Order: sequence, then C-alpha cells, then structure tokens
Amino acid sequence: MLKPRISSMLARKREEGVKITQTEIAKTLGVTRQQVNWWVTGKRTPRLETAFELADIIGCRVDDLFEYTKKRIGDGL
Repeated sequence: MLKPRISSMLARKREEGVKITQTEIAKTLGVTRQQVNWWVTGKRTPRLETAFELADIIGCRVDDLFEYTKKRIGDGL
C-alpha cells in the first residue's frame, strides 16, 4: 500500500529553511494549488513524473515522499 508523506517532507524541509508555498510548487509544476493541497492532505497522489519533479524542487528523493507497505499473502487479500 502506498501512503503519501508529502506533508511531513514539506514540513521537514521548511524546518531546514526551504521556504516554498503550495502556490509556488503548483506554478513550478504546472498544476493547480488545489492539486498540491490534495497531495499534501493525502487525498490524491501525484503522477510518477510529477512526483520526481516535486522531489527535485524541494530537494529530496522521490521515495522520501511516500511510504510503501508490502502486502503479504494471507494478510486479508
């Protein structure tokens, strides 16, 4: 299962001094601020290419933006 960690990564980067708003991210990526908000709140996830671009913008790896939990056979498939 894929769980976005975009919100926590943005918060961490802000603590490190990276000052970027959702509006600035949206303009840079060519998406709406609402789309960025959906990613931050976990309502939606960005397309793969957009996730790579977002990671580049805020200075992290794309796998820092998501948490992946493996499903195993017998775990309620």
